Amino acid sequence: MEWHSRQLAHVAVASALLMVSIPAVACGTNHGRSPDSWLQAAIERLVGDPNGPPGAIVLVQRGSHLRTFIAGVADADTRDPMRPGLSMRIASTSKAYNGGVALTLVDRGVLSLDDTIGVLLPWAPTAWASVTLVQALHHTSGLPDISSSDAFRSRLLQHPTEPVSPDAC
Repeated sequence: MEWHSRQLAHVAVASALLMVSIPAVACGTNHGRSPDSWLQAAIERLVGDPNGPPGAIVLVQRGSHLRTFIAGVADADTRDPMRPGLSMRIASTSKAYNGGVALTLVDRGVLSLDDTIGVLLPWAPTAWASVTLVQALHHTSGLPDISSSDAFRSRLLQHPTEPVSPDAC
C-alpha cells in the first residue's frame, strides 16, 4: 500500500509539472528542441525515474490536430502498453483541472463563485444544496469524501469505467 500511495503522489506532482512545463515549451524555453521532442523526452524521464509511475500518456491538441505522447506501460505486472482510451483514476490531481475549468467559467461569466450546488446540480443530494462553488473549490464546504466509503470502493471495483453517483455511497 505504501508503494501505491507513493506512486500516486509522484503522478500528481508529475501532472502538475507537466501543466506548468507545457506552456514554457510553447514559449520557446526548450533549448532549441521542438516542443514535441521535448515533451516526449520529459515523459520518458518521468517513467524512467525509479520513483516514477510505470507509464505516462499525454494528449496535446493544437487546433483540430491531436497528438499522443506515450512512455512506459499501463500495468507494471502485465506490461500492457499505454494507449489512448485507457481509464485511470487521477485522484486528487483532478482538483487542479476541475478548479481551472470552474474558474475559467467564472471568468467568462458562465458561473459565479456564489452559485450553489442546489442550483447548478439540482439532482445532487439535498444536503449539498446550499454549498457554494467557492466553498467547494476551497474544500471548506463539508461535502463528504465519498471515495473513502466502502460502497464507493466496491462500486468502483465492480464497474471501473462507469461514474459512481454520490447517492450510491
